[in-house]
Amino acid sequence: MSEPSSGLVGLASSVGNSVGRHFGLTTALPSLFLTVWVYGLIAARPWSVNGGLGVALAALAELNPVKVTWLVAASLLVGLFLHPLEFAGTQLLEGYWGTGRLSRILAGRRVRHHRRLYRGLRELEGHEASAWKAAVNEMLGPGDHTAEERDTKLASAQGDAVAARRRTEEEARRLAGRYPGGERIMPTRLGNALRQLEDGVGAQYGLDVLRVAPHLALIAPDRHLAYLNDARQQLDLAVRLCTVCLLASVVSVAALLPDGLWLFVTLVPYVGAYVAYRGAVVAALGYGTVVATVLDLNRFELYRILGLVRPSDTSAERDGNRTLGRLLAGDDEVFVQYRDC
Repeated sequence: MSEPSSGLVGLASSVGNSVGRHFGLTTALPSLFLTVWVYGLIAARPWSVNGGLGVALAALAELNPVKVTWLVAASLLVGLFLHPLEFAGTQLLEGYWGTGRLSRILAGRRVRHHRRLYRGLRELEGHEASAWKAAVNEMLGPGDHTAEERDTKLASAQGDAVAARRRTEEEARRLAGRYPGGERIMPTRLGNALRQLEDGVGAQYGLDVLRVAPHLALIAPDRHLAYLNDARQQLDLAVRLCTVCLLASVVSVAALLPDGLWLFVTLVPYVGAYVAYRGAVVAALGYGTVVATVLDLNRFELYRILGLVRPSDTSAERDGNRTLGRLLAGDDEVFVQYRDC
């Protein structure tokens, strides 16, 4: 698999350029929040006996067009500085923390934590599946039963416990499905969600999505790329909101550390960062679904543009794509049969 810098989050850079991604609302709004938060923090004057929340709210209420213009200009400047750091921030949220001693210790602990969660979910899934199937057999009794008899029993009060256990099994399967293979587990939820998608998207065709994504960006129809870009922007917005909320928390702690109960103010951006992070995980799953859809619809056009013979069945497609993957990776010993033009 690819290096972290070209992971599932990175693959959209080429796609984004093809549909004209630019410095827009997904960057401006988070930076505006950070600018207004810092302005309100300064206006509150927590170091002064005359400071307080009321003072900050009054200062915000008294904003005039000139001050608003300065705030907007400052937020744009903040956004311009933060924009190049977006990908590095995303990698930190994914769990790419380097190889330093402290990084290795923290990453190791988090990986072990998520591996325990993954094993627990798989064990719960298996236990609940066995339990509800055994309960169904016990309800029905020995002998053969029609589907109608089975459905009638499950719809009765006796089936309530079965339904509850089956729901638990399905939920455990859903949550475990957000993880990659055990040896590929990352230190964070976002990292695990994205890595599972990196490993899973295109695997049924033998395609490495990270290899073929730049090629797809050049041949997919505009409406497909626009669909992909919309999903990517939702992920971008959630990541940026999380990042600026974390920055606001750090700034708040630095400003309010000597001021006792004022430190509770830092909980506001911290909770915002947590909510935005969980939203980023959900957005990453949605983004992966869109990437998979674009790949499904455009893979045969990719084969045609590359001059490859159209596969006759899925088995031939997988075999051919394994060879194609080696070729795109730079293996100069691969032999590929091209179709006649």
